[in-house]
Amino acid sequence: IAIRITEAYWNNKDITICDIGSGLGYLPFYLRQLGFKNITHIDIPTITVAAKYFMHINMPDFDLKYISPQEFTGKFDLVVNFDGLTTFSKKDAEEYSNKISKNASHFLSINREIDSFRVCDIMNMKRITRNPFWYRRGYIEEDYVRR
Repeated sequence: IAIRITEAYWNNKDITICDIGSGLGYLPFYLRQLGFKNITHIDIPTITVAAKYFMHINMPDFDLKYISPQEFTGKFDLVVNFDGLTTFSKKDAEEYSNKISKNASHFLSINREIDSFRVCDIMNMKRITRNPFWYRRGYIEEDYVRR
């Protein structure tokens, strides 16, 4: 995914990126390895504690921003969600969708389609691509931009 982001942004490392459901922080870790510096991590507090430990051990000099889902405001060039939105309740996913459409110029979604709803059912941004995700069977990669 980090390589995909690098290719999509033509190596522009100055973009602001927000990873929703970042987990331990593997995507921010690899993005940092590729030279991206302005990355925000969003996850629930218990996961964020583990992510802070992971990043402290592996990249103590990296200033990754950690915020809670309630603090998801501000402007981002790219918001990424991998294996997350469709596992939330539909109400929570719609709340994220609204925040993403207000806060992001571009949204990259890689989610499965076997849950009770799909990202394309709740996203109110303009979808510009939709493809099977090569790395995981049953997952769809979709790119969205602000209308």
